[in-house]
Amino acid sequence: ASGWESTTVPIDYQISRKANYYVWKALLPLYLLTVLAMSTFHFDTDNLSDRTSTVSTYFLAAFAMLYVVGEALPKTDFLTRIDYVIVLTTISIAFTGVASVALSKISKAYGVE
Repeated sequence: ASGWESTTVPIDYQISRKANYYVWKALLPLYLLTVLAMSTFHFDTDNLSDRTSTVSTYFLAAFAMLYVVGEALPKTDFLTRIDYVIVLTTISIAFTGVASVALSKISKAYGVE
């Protein structure tokens, strides 16, 4: 009665993402960084400088991955699964560094080598 008529037009489209790209370029390197960061526990506990330099290297590599992957992913106002993996990787590597320092201090305090 107002002179306006509405029309509905159905539109169908498909969007796909190449998941293998993210697995090989982001997830696998991040998992490898986490595993390699655990190699610091093979150093002697009194060898804190080698432990911290190794952990620092892996921490910086994880941070670099954060920016590289961030450029490849669409900008969202929420964390994606890959974002969660990056954050957890960075936290676990940071925790490895803290644990290395704590183990070194405990080793010195109790005279354990």
